[in-house]
Amino acid sequence: MTLMNKAGVMFRSASTTPDVIQLPTTYVGEFSGSGYLRTLNKFVSGSAAPAFWTGMPQGVQAMSTIGGNVYAVNAGQQRLGPFFTTRPSWQGRDQAAVAAKDLAGHPDRRGGDQEA
Repeated sequence: MTLMNKAGVMFRSASTTPDVIQLPTTYVGEFSGSGYLRTLNKFVSGSAAPAFWTGMPQGVQAMSTIGGNVYAVNAGQQRLGPFFTTRPSWQGRDQAAVAAKDLAGHPDRRGGDQEA
C-alpha cells in the first residue's frame, strides 16, 4: 500500500485522521475534493498572515489553492537540469557537449534510456 493510499484509508475515520500531513501537491485536489482537508484560509489571510506566506510567490500559493480556498502550504516546485548558453564559450568548452557528457553516464538524470 502506498503512503497516499494509506492516508486515504486513514482519512475515513475521525480516530485515525492525522492532524497534519505532508503530501505531494497532486493529492491536495483529490483529498480536498473528497472533503478530507480543512481549509487553511484563516491561518494565511488578513493582517495575521505569517511572513512566509505573504512573501511566497503568488504562483506557489496558487498551487494549493482550489476555488479560493487554501488547502496546503506548498514548499514550491523545483526543476533541475543542465543549463547552457547557445555559444560554446565557457572556458573554451562547448557547454552542450559538457552537459551531454555529464549525463551520458547517468540514465536516471536523463529520464530513462534516452540518448544524450
